[in-house]
Amino acid sequence: MKKLFRWLLRIFLYFTSVGIGVFLVVCTFIYLNQEKVIFFAERLPSDYQFRFANAIERDYSPAPGVRLNALLFKNDQHNRKRGLIFYLHGNTGSLRTWGGIVKPLTHYGYDVLVFDYRVFGKSKGKLNEEVLLNDADYVYQQIIKEYPENKVVVYGRSLGSGLAAYVASKHSPKMLILETPYYSMLDLSKNLGQEYNIPWFPYEWVLKYHLRTDLYLPKVSCPVYLFHGQLDELIYYESSQKLMRFFKKRDILFTIPDGKHADLSLHDEFTKNLKKVLKGQLSSKQSSMR
Repeated sequence: MKKLFRWLLRIFLYFTSVGIGVFLVVCTFIYLNQEKVIFFAERLPSDYQFRFANAIERDYSPAPGVRLNALLFKNDQHNRKRGLIFYLHGNTGSLRTWGGIVKPLTHYGYDVLVFDYRVFGKSKGKLNEEVLLNDADYVYQQIIKEYPENKVVVYGRSLGSGLAAYVASKHSPKMLILETPYYSMLDLSKNLGQEYNIPWFPYEWVLKYHLRTDLYLPKVSCPVYLFHGQLDELIYYESSQKLMRFFKKRDILFTIPDGKHADLSLHDEFTKNLKKVLKGQLSSKQSSMR
């Protein structure tokens, strides 16, 4: 009987150790390769020529050997300039595609500046959470050397929403606009884990990019406007509802009932309210919405 017990114990310990080993290998693989899961960057040749009208190409260098490639779109309403929109884009593509997305924002009377994060487009440098945040802050500091800070709008979309909230938490822009924001990347990962029935996964240990919008937003003093579609298939809509707990009196969440993650600009409810926000045309009733 003792021999049988020892044999069963050895079998149990063997399979337990194998299971733990496999689990550690999986965790290590995810930790080392998560940039490939989070960032779907398009690389561009260093001599690539953008073909946008009224666009000025710029380069910023926050550290030796680092290049942050940017495009500045000038609005054509010189008699009605409102300032500049600092646009922080999502986790895909490059300025080649994002340029076409942000250029229409100039129709509201603003100049628009958007830059590619390290490893995106023509930008260069090693990427991690700290430099992602610091690079955004660095570019903002260069912007307010040219534009009055009270005329700078910080606009973050998807991945860029956390970066935008971080920048706004450290400065005093005119307003903060977040399109399809996450509560935090950590929270988003846990939510996806719930969907795939793996809530026990050690996300805090494995995830290198926590991007805590929930910690940045309470420190933001300027007006905050969120836009989120209820049918968002990537960043769940309740993320924005959870961020409302940090709202000040006149901050607003605009809900797009049929909006998905990448199609808000196709909905009148989005474009109508974005126009009102950027042109300062919100009614007193809308300003009191929660």
